[in-house]
Amino acid sequence: MDQQNALLAAALAWSLCLSATAQKAGDRILSSQSLSVSSSSSSVGVGAISAAGKAQVMIVGAYHFISKANVHSFDVDDPTTPKRQAEILDLVEHLKRFQPTKIVLEETSGTSYLEQNYQQFLSGKFILPPSENYQIGFRLAKLLGMPRIYLTSARTDFDYESLIASAKAHQEGNLLSAADALSESLNRASVLLQAHGTILDMYRFNNSDETIKKLNAPYMLLARIGANTDFAGAKVVASWHLRNLEMFAQLTRLIDSPDERILMLYGAGHTYLLRDCVEESTDLTLVDPQRYLRSFVRTDPRGRARKHTSPDTTTSSPASATRSPQGP
Repeated sequence: MDQQNALLAAALAWSLCLSATAQKAGDRILSSQSLSVSSSSSSVGVGAISAAGKAQVMIVGAYHFISKANVHSFDVDDPTTPKRQAEILDLVEHLKRFQPTKIVLEETSGTSYLEQNYQQFLSGKFILPPSENYQIGFRLAKLLGMPRIYLTSARTDFDYESLIASAKAHQEGNLLSAADALSESLNRASVLLQAHGTILDMYRFNNSDETIKKLNAPYMLLARIGANTDFAGAKVVASWHLRNLEMFAQLTRLIDSPDERILMLYGAGHTYLLRDCVEESTDLTLVDPQRYLRSFVRTDPRGRARKHTSPDTTTSSPASATRSPQGP
């Protein structure tokens, strides 16, 4: 119980933007759990954007409101309760400040009803299901007066059974266990933060540079599995990279002008590689969502957004990348 309380205190200290002293204490606690969180950001912040003629891309790492078929996941509480609904509206108000020209959701165009459902939602004929695509993506798009939403995704085969067989054959179960432990430590932090924090806190946590790096770290362990000409681990990780590269390629095909401001709402596991792709593109500018997630949104007595201020006016250095508790 003491260990859980320490982990929760550390996660909350970071996500709630408490004092520097509290954040340092939280970092020390999380470091002892092999999970550190930093309040610093290495992505290009809004205030640092000065390059003309570059489309801006902001990748927002989400956690799935409805559990998907991932290797690692955690139980998510009901996002349709009055409390969570208010928190979702608060998150949407924060993200709205980016003023995106397009909102891209994690789904393959033509294979779902999201595009049709959005049109019904605009006309008031659709009740939002408990999915982040609907609860956050649809609400944000409608709030900004967007006539449509955009969808991108990719599917690749992950031969996970061969990976496990290879680890067993070469007595490398320790690599699987270490990768699982990293993912589960993030899940434990997420569960505690969900229980005691808000959805905005969860998004601040998921989109921190250190969390993003920790989400990608298990793949670097899995890639080592195998021996001699057996590269089972490397092949699985290569499939994961291919999936994200295909997603990035789809994203670039949605950019019609250098004036675009694209907001991608994707599972946090994709963030590390997608951010890397955007950052290394000479014609794109990576925007750090923390500049918006960590700002304060003040409301008038009726609860409407009135004034926006940011507690952090410093600009960031060029970005690093990320992955999530959800595995291939």
